[in-house]
Amino acid sequence: MTRNRKLIENIIYVLQIPYIAVLNFFFQLTKGVGEKVKNAIIGICCFALVIYPALNYSDFLSDIIDDYNYKMLLISVLVIFLALFGMKEKVKHVAWKPMFTVVYYLFAISILVARYHHSLANGYTMFALFLLIVLPAYTLVWNNRNDYRQLFDWLAFAMVVVGLGFYVGSLIVWPYAPYFFFDGRYTGLTTNPNLLGMIFACVLVGACYLLYRSKHMIISVISLGMAVSMLYLSESRTAMLASVLAIIAEIICYLRKREADRIPGKRAVFAIGLTVLITVGSVIALSAPVKYFSYYGIEQIKQNFDSGNKFTLEECDENGIKIGDTSKVNLEMSYRTADYKDVFEIDRVANADTPSALNRWQKNTDINAFGSGRVALYKWVIQHTTLWGVDREKNPVDVYGIKYTGTHNTVLDYAYQCGWFSG
Repeated sequence: MTRNRKLIENIIYVLQIPYIAVLNFFFQLTKGVGEKVKNAIIGICCFALVIYPALNYSDFLSDIIDDYNYKMLLISVLVIFLALFGMKEKVKHVAWKPMFTVVYYLFAISILVARYHHSLANGYTMFALFLLIVLPAYTLVWNNRNDYRQLFDWLAFAMVVVGLGFYVGSLIVWPYAPYFFFDGRYTGLTTNPNLLGMIFACVLVGACYLLYRSKHMIISVISLGMAVSMLYLSESRTAMLASVLAIIAEIICYLRKREADRIPGKRAVFAIGLTVLITVGSVIALSAPVKYFSYYGIEQIKQNFDSGNKFTLEECDENGIKIGDTSKVNLEMSYRTADYKDVFEIDRVANADTPSALNRWQKNTDINAFGSGRVALYKWVIQHTTLWGVDREKNPVDVYGIKYTGTHNTVLDYAYQCGWFSG
Protein backbone atom coordinates (compact mmCIF):
# COMPACT_ATOMS: atom_id res chain seq x y z
CA MET A 1 0.00 0.00 0.00
CA THR A 2 2.80 2.40 0.91
CA ARG A 3 4.67 1.49 -2.30
CA ASN A 4 1.56 2.16 -4.44
CA ARG A 5 0.96 5.45 -2.69
CA LYS A 6 4.56 6.51 -3.32
CA LEU A 7 4.22 5.58 -6.99
CA ILE A 8 1.07 7.68 -7.34
CA GLU A 9 2.74 10.63 -5.59
CA ASN A 10 5.65 10.42 -8.04
CA ILE A 11 3.23 10.35 -10.98
CA ILE A 12 1.46 13.40 -9.58
CA TYR A 13 4.81 15.17 -9.25
CA VAL A 14 5.57 14.48 -12.92
CA LEU A 15 2.05 15.53 -13.98
CA GLN A 16 2.50 18.92 -12.32
CA ILE A 17 5.73 19.72 -14.18
CA PRO A 18 4.17 20.97 -17.46
CA TYR A 19 1.52 22.98 -15.59
CA ILE A 20 4.16 24.64 -13.43
CA ALA A 21 6.39 25.41 -16.42
CA VAL A 22 3.57 27.12 -18.34
CA LEU A 23 2.24 28.97 -15.31
CA ASN A 24 5.67 30.31 -14.32
CA PHE A 25 6.22 31.50 -17.88
CA PHE A 26 3.05 33.56 -17.69
CA PHE A 27 3.93 34.72 -14.19
CA GLN A 28 6.89 36.56 -15.71
CA LEU A 29 4.42 38.37 -17.98
CA THR A 30 1.89 39.27 -15.27
CA LYS A 31 4.07 39.97 -12.24
CA GLY A 32 4.21 43.65 -13.17
CA VAL A 33 0.43 43.99 -12.89
CA GLY A 34 -0.65 45.73 -9.68
CA GLU A 35 -2.37 43.81 -6.87
CA LYS A 36 -5.54 45.92 -7.11
CA VAL A 37 -5.81 45.30 -10.84
CA LYS A 38 -5.32 41.56 -10.33
CA ASN A 39 -7.98 41.46 -7.61
CA ALA A 40 -10.37 43.41 -9.85
CA ILE A 41 -9.87 40.92 -12.68
CA ILE A 42 -10.37 37.98 -10.30
CA GLY A 43 -13.55 39.57 -8.92
CA ILE A 44 -14.93 40.16 -12.42
CA CYS A 45 -14.16 36.56 -13.41
CA CYS A 46 -15.89 35.21 -10.29
CA PHE A 47 -18.95 37.33 -11.01
CA ALA A 48 -18.95 36.19 -14.66
CA LEU A 49 -18.69 32.52 -13.63
CA VAL A 50 -21.79 32.94 -11.47
CA ILE A 51 -23.89 35.12 -13.75
CA TYR A 52 -23.11 33.04 -16.84
CA PRO A 53 -25.22 29.96 -15.89
CA ALA A 54 -28.03 32.22 -14.68
CA LEU A 55 -28.12 33.97 -18.06
CA ASN A 56 -27.66 30.70 -19.90
CA TYR A 57 -30.54 28.95 -18.15
CA SER A 58 -32.77 31.97 -18.64
CA ASP A 59 -32.19 31.69 -22.41
CA PHE A 60 -30.51 35.09 -22.63
CA LEU A 61 -27.51 33.42 -24.26
CA SER A 62 -29.37 30.77 -26.26
CA ASP A 63 -29.31 32.82 -29.46
CA ILE A 64 -25.77 34.09 -28.89
CA ILE A 65 -23.99 30.91 -27.78
CA ASP A 66 -25.97 27.77 -28.60
CA ASP A 67 -23.04 25.34 -28.82
CA TYR A 68 -21.89 23.70 -25.56
CA ASN A 69 -18.31 23.62 -26.84
CA TYR A 70 -18.28 27.41 -27.08
CA LYS A 71 -19.96 27.68 -23.68
CA MET A 72 -17.26 25.43 -22.19
CA LEU A 73 -14.62 27.52 -23.95
CA LEU A 74 -15.99 30.67 -22.30
CA ILE A 75 -15.81 29.05 -18.86
CA SER A 76 -12.28 27.84 -19.61
CA VAL A 77 -11.13 31.36 -20.46
CA LEU A 78 -12.56 32.73 -17.19
CA VAL A 79 -10.87 30.00 -15.12
CA ILE A 80 -7.57 30.57 -16.98
CA PHE A 81 -7.76 34.26 -16.04
CA LEU A 82 -8.38 33.25 -12.41
CA ALA A 83 -5.18 31.20 -12.59
CA LEU A 84 -2.98 33.69 -14.44
CA PHE A 85 -3.93 36.71 -12.34
CA GLY A 86 -4.15 34.70 -9.12
CA MET A 87 -0.38 34.07 -9.02
CA LYS A 88 1.42 36.06 -6.33
CA GLU A 89 4.72 34.24 -6.82
CA LYS A 90 6.17 31.40 -8.83
CA VAL A 91 4.14 28.21 -8.64
CA LYS A 92 5.67 25.24 -6.83
CA HIS A 93 4.77 21.56 -6.54
CA VAL A 94 1.83 20.75 -4.26
CA ALA A 95 1.02 17.42 -2.57
CA TRP A 96 -2.35 16.44 -4.03
CA LYS A 97 -4.32 13.63 -2.36
CA PRO A 98 -3.42 10.44 -4.30
CA MET A 99 -6.82 8.73 -4.26
CA PHE A 100 -8.75 11.85 -5.25
CA THR A 101 -6.27 12.60 -8.03
CA VAL A 102 -6.54 9.07 -9.46
CA VAL A 103 -10.36 9.22 -9.49
CA TYR A 104 -10.30 12.72 -11.00
CA TYR A 105 -8.01 11.86 -13.91
CA LEU A 106 -9.70 8.50 -14.49
CA PHE A 107 -13.03 10.31 -14.87
CA ALA A 108 -11.63 12.83 -17.37
CA ILE A 109 -9.74 10.23 -19.41
CA SER A 110 -12.74 7.89 -19.51
CA ILE A 111 -14.73 10.61 -21.30
CA LEU A 112 -12.06 10.87 -24.02
CA VAL A 113 -11.91 7.08 -24.35
CA ALA A 114 -15.69 6.96 -24.75
CA ARG A 115 -15.45 9.74 -27.34
CA TYR A 116 -13.04 7.61 -29.35
CA HIS A 117 -15.41 4.64 -29.00
CA HIS A 118 -18.62 6.42 -30.08
CA SER A 119 -20.27 9.82 -30.44
CA LEU A 120 -21.02 11.82 -27.29
CA ALA A 121 -23.40 14.65 -26.60
CA ASN A 122 -22.25 18.13 -27.52
CA GLY A 123 -19.72 19.59 -25.09
CA TYR A 124 -18.49 16.38 -23.42
CA THR A 125 -15.08 16.33 -25.15
CA MET A 126 -14.49 20.00 -24.36
CA PHE A 127 -15.41 19.34 -20.74
CA ALA A 128 -12.87 16.50 -20.52
CA LEU A 129 -10.14 18.79 -21.92
CA PHE A 130 -11.15 21.44 -19.39
CA LEU A 131 -10.69 18.89 -16.58
CA LEU A 132 -7.32 17.71 -17.90
CA ILE A 133 -5.74 21.03 -18.88
CA VAL A 134 -7.43 24.06 -17.31
CA LEU A 135 -8.70 23.04 -13.87
CA PRO A 136 -5.44 21.43 -12.59
CA ALA A 137 -3.52 24.61 -13.47
CA TYR A 138 -6.10 26.76 -11.65
CA THR A 139 -5.94 24.39 -8.65
CA LEU A 140 -2.14 24.58 -8.50
CA VAL A 141 -2.21 28.37 -8.40
CA TRP A 142 -4.73 28.58 -5.58
CA ASN A 143 -3.05 25.74 -3.68
CA ASN A 144 0.10 27.88 -3.74
CA ARG A 145 -1.78 31.03 -2.70
CA ASN A 146 -3.42 29.13 0.18
CA ASP A 147 -6.15 31.74 0.60
CA TYR A 148 -9.27 30.05 -0.72
CA ARG A 149 -11.30 32.12 1.71
CA GLN A 150 -10.77 35.19 -0.45
CA LEU A 151 -11.88 33.29 -3.55
CA PHE A 152 -14.94 31.91 -1.75
CA ASP A 153 -15.83 35.43 -0.57
CA TRP A 154 -15.82 36.68 -4.16
CA LEU A 155 -17.87 33.74 -5.47
CA ALA A 156 -20.38 33.82 -2.59
CA PHE A 157 -20.95 37.57 -2.94
CA ALA A 158 -21.46 37.11 -6.69
CA MET A 159 -24.05 34.37 -5.98
CA VAL A 160 -25.93 36.64 -3.59
CA VAL A 161 -25.98 39.60 -5.99
CA VAL A 162 -26.99 37.47 -8.98
CA GLY A 163 -29.71 35.81 -6.90
CA LEU A 164 -31.20 39.17 -5.94
CA GLY A 165 -31.11 40.32 -9.57
CA PHE A 166 -32.66 37.08 -10.79
CA TYR A 167 -35.48 37.34 -8.25
CA VAL A 168 -36.29 40.93 -9.24
CA GLY A 169 -36.11 40.02 -12.94
CA SER A 170 -38.48 37.10 -12.39
CA LEU A 171 -40.89 39.32 -10.47
CA ILE A 172 -40.99 41.87 -13.31
CA VAL A 173 -40.95 39.55 -16.32
CA TRP A 174 -42.62 36.35 -15.00
CA PRO A 175 -44.57 36.88 -11.74
CA TYR A 176 -45.94 33.71 -10.18
CA ALA A 177 -49.28 32.46 -11.48
CA PRO A 178 -49.81 28.71 -10.85
CA TYR A 179 -52.21 28.53 -13.79
CA PHE A 180 -49.37 29.17 -16.23
CA PHE A 181 -46.57 26.93 -15.07
CA PHE A 182 -45.58 23.26 -14.74
CA ASP A 183 -48.44 22.00 -12.61
CA GLY A 184 -48.09 25.04 -10.39
CA ARG A 185 -44.28 24.90 -10.24
CA TYR A 186 -42.65 28.28 -10.76
CA THR A 187 -39.99 28.71 -13.45
CA GLY A 188 -39.09 32.37 -13.02
CA LEU A 189 -36.81 33.54 -15.82
CA THR A 190 -35.76 29.96 -16.59
CA THR A 191 -37.58 27.52 -18.86
CA ASN A 192 -37.86 24.76 -16.25
CA PRO A 193 -38.57 24.80 -12.50
CA ASN A 194 -35.64 22.45 -11.83
CA LEU A 195 -33.26 25.00 -13.36
CA LEU A 196 -34.71 27.69 -11.12
CA GLY A 197 -34.23 25.41 -8.12
CA MET A 198 -30.63 24.68 -9.11
CA ILE A 199 -29.77 28.37 -9.41
CA PHE A 200 -31.26 29.30 -6.04
CA ALA A 201 -29.76 26.28 -4.28
CA CYS A 202 -26.40 27.86 -5.21
CA VAL A 203 -27.64 31.27 -4.03
CA LEU A 204 -28.66 29.72 -0.70
CA VAL A 205 -25.18 28.26 -0.21
CA GLY A 206 -23.53 31.60 -0.96
CA ALA A 207 -25.90 33.46 1.38
CA CYS A 208 -25.28 31.01 4.24
CA TYR A 209 -21.53 31.37 3.77
CA LEU A 210 -21.66 35.18 3.91
CA LEU A 211 -23.79 35.27 7.06
CA TYR A 212 -20.54 35.26 9.07
CA ARG A 213 -19.42 38.48 7.41
CA SER A 214 -20.96 41.35 9.38
CA LYS A 215 -20.72 43.79 6.46
CA HIS A 216 -22.67 41.39 4.20
CA MET A 217 -25.16 40.05 6.74
CA ILE A 218 -28.26 42.05 5.71
CA ILE A 219 -27.88 41.41 1.98
CA SER A 220 -27.15 37.75 2.75
CA VAL A 221 -30.32 37.38 4.84
CA ILE A 222 -32.42 39.06 2.13
CA SER A 223 -30.91 36.80 -0.53
CA LEU A 224 -31.36 33.73 1.70
CA GLY A 225 -35.06 34.47 2.19
CA MET A 226 -35.58 34.99 -1.53
CA ALA A 227 -33.70 31.77 -2.30
CA VAL A 228 -35.91 29.75 0.06
CA SER A 229 -39.04 31.25 -1.50
CA MET A 230 -37.84 30.37 -5.02
CA LEU A 231 -36.97 26.82 -3.94
CA TYR A 232 -40.43 26.44 -2.40
CA LEU A 233 -42.23 27.69 -5.53
CA SER A 234 -40.04 25.66 -7.90
CA GLU A 235 -40.74 22.44 -5.95
CA SER A 236 -37.45 21.06 -7.27
CA ARG A 237 -36.84 17.98 -5.13
CA THR A 238 -33.14 17.67 -5.96
CA ALA A 239 -32.51 21.37 -5.31
CA MET A 240 -34.38 21.17 -2.01
CA LEU A 241 -32.45 18.07 -0.95
CA ALA A 242 -29.14 19.70 -1.90
CA SER A 243 -30.11 22.82 0.04
CA VAL A 244 -31.05 20.83 3.16
CA LEU A 245 -27.73 18.95 3.02
CA ALA A 246 -25.88 22.24 2.56
CA ILE A 247 -27.63 23.74 5.59
CA ILE A 248 -26.79 20.64 7.67
CA ALA A 249 -23.15 20.92 6.61
CA GLU A 250 -23.21 24.62 7.48
CA ILE A 251 -24.64 23.87 10.95
CA ILE A 252 -21.94 21.24 11.57
CA CYS A 253 -19.22 23.68 10.52
CA TYR A 254 -20.80 26.34 12.74
CA LEU A 255 -20.83 24.07 15.78
CA ARG A 256 -17.17 23.19 15.20
CA LYS A 257 -16.16 26.84 15.26
CA ARG A 258 -14.59 28.41 18.28
CA GLU A 259 -17.01 30.35 20.47
CA ALA A 260 -15.36 33.63 19.47
CA ASP A 261 -15.96 32.92 15.75
CA ARG A 262 -19.66 32.12 16.09
CA ILE A 263 -22.47 34.54 15.34
CA PRO A 264 -23.71 36.13 18.60
CA GLY A 265 -26.98 34.66 19.89
CA LYS A 266 -29.14 37.77 19.42
CA ARG A 267 -27.73 38.35 15.97
CA ALA A 268 -28.42 34.72 14.99
CA VAL A 269 -32.05 34.92 16.20
CA PHE A 270 -32.47 38.20 14.32
CA ALA A 271 -31.07 36.61 11.13
CA ILE A 272 -33.36 33.57 11.39
CA GLY A 273 -36.46 35.67 12.09
CA LEU A 274 -35.71 38.09 9.27
CA THR A 275 -35.09 35.19 6.88
CA VAL A 276 -38.51 33.70 7.67
CA LEU A 277 -40.23 37.08 7.16
CA ILE A 278 -38.43 37.68 3.86
CA THR A 279 -39.26 34.15 2.66
CA VAL A 280 -42.98 34.66 3.31
CA GLY A 281 -42.85 38.18 1.89
CA SER A 282 -41.04 37.02 -1.23
CA VAL A 283 -43.68 34.37 -1.98
CA ILE A 284 -46.45 36.93 -1.49
CA ALA A 285 -44.61 39.49 -3.64
CA LEU A 286 -44.22 37.02 -6.53
CA SER A 287 -47.93 36.12 -6.38
CA ALA A 288 -49.30 39.64 -5.86
CA PRO A 289 -48.92 41.06 -9.43
CA VAL A 290 -51.20 38.40 -10.95
CA LYS A 291 -53.49 37.91 -7.97
CA TYR A 292 -54.21 41.55 -7.15
CA PHE A 293 -53.18 43.61 -10.17
CA SER A 294 -53.73 41.25 -13.13
CA TYR A 295 -50.13 41.86 -14.21
CA TYR A 296 -48.70 38.92 -16.12
CA GLY A 297 -45.24 40.24 -16.93
CA ILE A 298 -43.56 41.83 -19.91
CA GLU A 299 -45.05 40.18 -22.99
CA GLN A 300 -42.34 41.17 -25.47
CA ILE A 301 -39.53 39.74 -23.33
CA LYS A 302 -41.51 36.54 -22.76
CA GLN A 303 -41.99 36.12 -26.49
CA ASN A 304 -38.26 36.60 -27.03
CA PHE A 305 -37.54 33.92 -24.43
CA ASP A 306 -39.87 31.48 -26.14
CA SER A 307 -39.06 32.25 -29.76
CA GLY A 308 -36.91 29.12 -30.02
CA ASN A 309 -39.27 26.58 -28.47
CA LYS A 310 -42.86 27.73 -28.92
CA PHE A 311 -45.20 25.45 -30.83
CA THR A 312 -48.83 25.69 -31.84
CA LEU A 313 -51.82 23.51 -31.08
CA GLU A 314 -51.38 21.72 -34.42
CA GLU A 315 -48.06 20.28 -33.21
CA CYS A 316 -47.30 17.51 -30.73
CA ASP A 317 -45.29 17.50 -27.54
CA GLU A 318 -42.08 15.46 -27.16
CA ASN A 319 -44.06 12.35 -26.20
CA GLY A 320 -46.15 12.47 -29.37
CA ILE A 321 -49.31 13.60 -27.56
CA LYS A 322 -51.43 16.05 -29.49
CA ILE A 323 -51.53 19.26 -27.51
CA GLY A 324 -55.05 20.01 -28.72
CA ASP A 325 -56.31 16.65 -27.48
CA THR A 326 -57.50 17.70 -24.02
CA SER A 327 -58.31 14.11 -23.04
CA LYS A 328 -54.59 13.26 -23.16
CA VAL A 329 -53.09 16.66 -22.54
CA ASN A 330 -49.87 16.70 -20.56
CA LEU A 331 -50.76 18.55 -17.36
CA GLU A 332 -47.15 19.63 -16.97
CA MET A 333 -47.37 21.69 -20.12
CA SER A 334 -45.94 25.11 -19.47
CA TYR A 335 -47.37 28.52 -20.28
CA ARG A 336 -44.22 28.88 -22.38
CA THR A 337 -44.67 25.80 -24.56
CA ALA A 338 -47.81 26.82 -26.41
CA ASP A 339 -49.33 29.95 -27.89
CA TYR A 340 -50.22 32.29 -25.06
CA LYS A 341 -53.88 32.66 -25.96
CA ASP A 342 -54.55 28.97 -26.60
CA VAL A 343 -52.94 27.65 -23.44
CA PHE A 344 -55.56 29.27 -21.21
CA GLU A 345 -58.33 27.13 -22.75
CA ILE A 346 -56.24 23.94 -22.64
CA ASP A 347 -55.33 24.43 -19.01
CA ARG A 348 -58.90 25.34 -18.07
CA VAL A 349 -60.32 22.15 -19.64
CA ALA A 350 -57.54 19.79 -18.58
CA ASN A 351 -57.07 21.01 -15.04
CA ALA A 352 -60.11 22.59 -13.47
CA ASP A 353 -58.45 22.84 -10.08
CA THR A 354 -55.81 25.53 -10.11
CA PRO A 355 -52.57 23.83 -8.99
CA SER A 356 -50.73 25.11 -5.97
CA ALA A 357 -47.10 25.08 -4.92
CA LEU A 358 -47.86 22.04 -2.75
CA ASN A 359 -49.59 20.08 -5.52
CA ARG A 360 -46.88 17.54 -6.27
CA TRP A 361 -46.38 16.75 -2.57
CA GLN A 362 -50.10 16.11 -2.03
CA LYS A 363 -51.00 14.02 -5.07
CA ASN A 364 -48.11 11.50 -5.25
CA THR A 365 -48.59 8.39 -3.13
CA ASP A 366 -45.55 6.23 -4.05
CA ILE A 367 -41.86 6.88 -4.60
CA ASN A 368 -41.98 6.40 -8.37
CA ALA A 369 -44.91 8.81 -8.73
CA PHE A 370 -43.22 11.26 -6.39
CA GLY A 371 -40.11 11.04 -8.57
CA SER A 372 -42.16 11.61 -11.76
CA GLY A 373 -41.19 8.16 -13.00
CA ARG A 374 -37.49 8.69 -12.44
CA VAL A 375 -37.08 5.60 -10.26
CA ALA A 376 -38.09 3.36 -13.17
CA LEU A 377 -35.92 5.45 -15.50
CA TYR A 378 -32.86 5.17 -13.23
CA LYS A 379 -33.29 1.40 -12.90
CA TRP A 380 -33.38 1.06 -16.68
CA VAL A 381 -30.25 3.19 -17.12
CA ILE A 382 -28.28 1.25 -14.48
CA GLN A 383 -29.26 -2.06 -16.09
CA HIS A 384 -28.18 -0.90 -19.57
CA THR A 385 -24.98 0.96 -18.68
CA THR A 386 -21.88 -0.62 -20.26
CA LEU A 387 -18.14 -0.49 -19.64
CA TRP A 388 -17.43 2.18 -22.28
CA GLY A 389 -20.88 3.74 -22.60
CA VAL A 390 -23.15 4.10 -25.63
CA ASP A 391 -24.28 6.71 -28.14
CA ARG A 392 -27.49 7.98 -26.56
CA GLU A 393 -28.85 9.18 -29.93
CA LYS A 394 -28.65 5.63 -31.32
CA ASN A 395 -29.51 3.99 -28.00
CA PRO A 396 -32.05 6.26 -26.27
CA VAL A 397 -33.37 5.44 -22.84
CA ASP A 398 -36.63 3.51 -23.34
CA VAL A 399 -39.00 3.37 -20.35
CA TYR A 400 -42.64 2.31 -20.76
CA GLY A 401 -42.28 2.82 -24.51
CA ILE A 402 -41.24 6.46 -24.11
CA LYS A 403 -37.77 7.28 -25.45
CA TYR A 404 -35.47 9.83 -23.80
CA THR A 405 -32.08 11.09 -24.96
CA GLY A 406 -31.15 12.00 -21.39
CA THR A 407 -31.29 10.25 -18.03
CA HIS A 408 -32.47 13.17 -15.85
CA ASN A 409 -29.42 12.61 -13.65
CA THR A 410 -25.94 14.00 -14.28
CA VAL A 411 -24.03 11.08 -12.74
CA LEU A 412 -26.07 8.48 -14.60
CA ASP A 413 -25.82 10.50 -17.81
CA TYR A 414 -22.01 10.27 -17.69
CA ALA A 415 -22.21 6.59 -16.79
CA TYR A 416 -24.63 5.82 -19.64
CA GLN A 417 -22.66 7.75 -22.27
CA CYS A 418 -19.08 7.33 -21.05
CA GLY A 419 -19.19 4.02 -19.17
CA TRP A 420 -18.89 2.82 -15.61
CA PHE A 421 -15.45 4.40 -15.06
CA SER A 422 -16.84 7.92 -15.46
CA GLY A 423 -20.12 7.22 -13.67
